[in-house]
Amino acid sequence: MTRWILSLDLPAKREGGYVFYDRERDAVCSIGSIVFDPEQEEAADFRTLATLLDHLSPDLVILEHPFLYSIAGFVGAVKLWCSLRRIPWWMVTANTAKKACLGRGQASKHEVYAWAMPHSVLQELCRAHPLTQHEADALLYLETWKITHQERR
Repeated sequence: MTRWILSLDLPAKREGGYVFYDRERDAVCSIGSIVFDPEQEEAADFRTLATLLDHLSPDLVILEHPFLYSIAGFVGAVKLWCSLRRIPWWMVTANTAKKACLGRGQASKHEVYAWAMPHSVLQELCRAHPLTQHEADALLYLETWKITHQERR
């Protein structure tokens, strides 16, 4: 059984977010930001991403299907990291995720954030760490995976 799930909203320029989920406990263990330093070379961004993946060691990674050229390389890096460790990944478009969770594929970023704020799995974590838009997007992708895979449990 896949237990540890990492849902990523990869940085398009400087900042992204993640949600780390324990499927066995049906609980979000951590949320956080992925911050790239624009002053450093691109290789440093890849190392930042690899360090996060190594630290969390997920059993499954959820990614937004890239529609921006700027995240395509990072999506490829995550897929390579997963491939080398024989870890599956699952990809979803933002519109598909919005339709699954909010009922409307063209929902705005504001609507996604408003949907994520009262989400019960984040209540305790958000007391210590205010939710970012990128973390809300990562939660959206995780919830879409859960909806899509609930029949398989």
